[in-house]
Amino acid sequence: EIKLNFRYNSVQDGTGSVNNVTFSGITMSNVHNPIIIDQNYCNGAHGCSAKTTNAVAISGVTYTDITGTYTVTPVSFVCSKYKACSDLTLSTINLTPSGSAKPNVVCNNAFGHVLTPTTPPLTNCLQ
Repeated sequence: EIKLNFRYNSVQDGTGSVNNVTFSGITMSNVHNPIIIDQNYCNGAHGCSAKTTNAVAISGVTYTDITGTYTVTPVSFVCSKYKACSDLTLSTINLTPSGSAKPNVVCNNAFGHVLTPTTPPLTNCLQ
């Protein structure tokens, strides 16, 4: 069982950028959290603070033709209120729960477009 698949973490108050990344044509099985962006990552070693005012800029990330099963949370976009994730594109996503997993989706400060119907439904995820 794989815990994470498409994961991007940046520590709080990080600098720099991630642009124009595409994840396409991937099938996974029993993954805890298949799709994750976390701009507020804190592993305890970096003096994490709730008062952070900076983040690594993330834009132009595309997820297309992603299928499979998950065991915890299928999609989680935890983006900074200071540098929101922008220009995210979701298309042909079909992630179904494995076992008793719930189709809970986390979307904070994430902007972009859902181009096709998705499972779980993501139309209200991106602003």
